[in-house]
Amino acid sequence: MKTTKTKPPVLPEKPQGNDSKKDTGTLPPILIRDLRSCKRLLGRLIVQLQKGEIAESYSKTLAYLLTVYCELACAADFEERLKKLEIKEGE
Repeated sequence: MKTTKTKPPVLPEKPQGNDSKKDTGTLPPILIRDLRSCKRLLGRLIVQLQKGEIAESYSKTLAYLLTVYCELACAADFEERLKKLEIKEGE
Protein backbone atom coordinates (compact mmCIF):
# COMPACT_ATOMS: atom_id res chain seq x y z
CA MET A 1 0.00 0.00 0.00
CA LYS A 2 1.39 3.39 -1.03
CA THR A 3 1.08 6.29 1.38
CA THR A 4 1.27 9.90 0.31
CA LYS A 5 2.62 12.63 2.48
CA THR A 6 0.55 15.79 2.67
CA LYS A 7 2.14 19.14 3.20
CA PRO A 8 0.89 21.28 6.08
CA PRO A 9 -1.14 24.34 5.04
CA VAL A 10 0.85 27.48 4.41
CA LEU A 11 -0.31 30.35 6.58
CA PRO A 12 -0.04 33.95 5.36
CA GLU A 13 2.77 35.95 6.85
CA LYS A 14 1.82 38.70 9.26
CA PRO A 15 2.74 42.18 8.08
CA GLN A 16 5.60 43.91 9.84
CA GLY A 17 5.20 47.19 11.68
CA ASN A 18 2.44 48.80 13.72
CA ASP A 19 -0.43 48.24 11.30
CA SER A 20 -1.01 44.53 11.87
CA LYS A 21 -4.56 44.68 10.43
CA LYS A 22 -3.51 45.99 7.02
CA ASP A 23 -3.39 43.57 4.06
CA THR A 24 -4.12 40.48 6.15
CA GLY A 25 -7.34 39.71 4.31
CA THR A 26 -9.21 39.40 7.59
CA LEU A 27 -11.36 41.68 9.69
CA PRO A 28 -10.38 42.85 13.14
CA PRO A 29 -12.52 40.82 15.54
CA ILE A 30 -15.92 42.04 16.70
CA LEU A 31 -17.38 40.22 19.67
CA ILE A 32 -20.84 39.03 18.67
CA ARG A 33 -23.15 39.58 21.64
CA ASP A 34 -26.50 40.17 19.98
CA LEU A 35 -28.21 40.66 16.63
CA ARG A 36 -27.12 44.30 16.55
CA SER A 37 -23.41 43.41 16.64
CA CYS A 38 -24.09 40.67 14.08
CA LYS A 39 -25.66 43.27 11.78
CA ARG A 40 -22.71 45.63 12.27
CA LEU A 41 -20.18 42.94 11.39
CA LEU A 42 -22.16 41.86 8.32
CA GLY A 43 -22.31 45.46 7.11
CA ARG A 44 -18.56 45.85 7.55
CA LEU A 45 -18.00 42.51 5.83
CA ILE A 46 -19.99 43.62 2.78
CA VAL A 47 -18.09 46.89 2.45
CA GLN A 48 -14.68 45.24 2.80
CA LEU A 49 -15.61 42.57 0.27
CA GLN A 50 -16.71 45.25 -2.20
CA LYS A 51 -13.41 47.07 -1.71
CA GLY A 52 -11.47 43.85 -2.27
CA GLU A 53 -9.94 44.00 1.19
CA ILE A 54 -10.96 40.46 2.16
CA ALA A 55 -11.12 37.18 0.30
CA GLU A 56 -14.45 35.97 -1.05
CA SER A 57 -14.07 32.58 0.64
CA TYR A 58 -13.46 34.26 4.00
CA SER A 59 -16.51 36.48 3.55
CA LYS A 60 -18.69 33.48 2.64
CA THR A 61 -17.57 31.63 5.76
CA LEU A 62 -18.27 34.61 8.00
CA ALA A 63 -21.64 35.26 6.34
CA TYR A 64 -22.62 31.64 6.90
CA LEU A 65 -21.61 31.75 10.57
CA LEU A 66 -23.47 35.04 11.04
CA THR A 67 -26.58 33.49 9.50
CA VAL A 68 -26.41 30.52 11.85
CA TYR A 69 -25.87 32.84 14.82
CA CYS A 70 -28.90 34.96 13.87
CA GLU A 71 -31.11 31.89 13.48
CA LEU A 72 -30.03 30.56 16.87
CA ALA A 73 -30.54 33.93 18.54
CA CYS A 74 -34.05 34.22 17.08
CA ALA A 75 -34.91 30.66 18.14
CA ALA A 76 -33.63 31.29 21.67
CA ASP A 77 -35.62 34.53 21.89
CA PHE A 78 -38.77 32.76 20.69
CA GLU A 79 -38.28 29.96 23.22
CA GLU A 80 -37.83 32.47 26.04
CA ARG A 81 -41.00 34.36 25.10
CA LEU A 82 -42.94 31.10 24.80
CA LYS A 83 -41.86 30.00 28.28
CA LYS A 84 -42.98 33.35 29.71
CA LEU A 85 -46.38 32.93 28.08
CA GLU A 86 -46.71 29.38 29.37
CA ILE A 87 -45.87 30.52 32.89
CA LYS A 88 -48.43 33.35 32.65
CA GLU A 89 -51.08 30.95 31.37
CA GLY A 90 -50.43 28.54 34.25
CA GLU A 91 -51.09 31.21 36.88
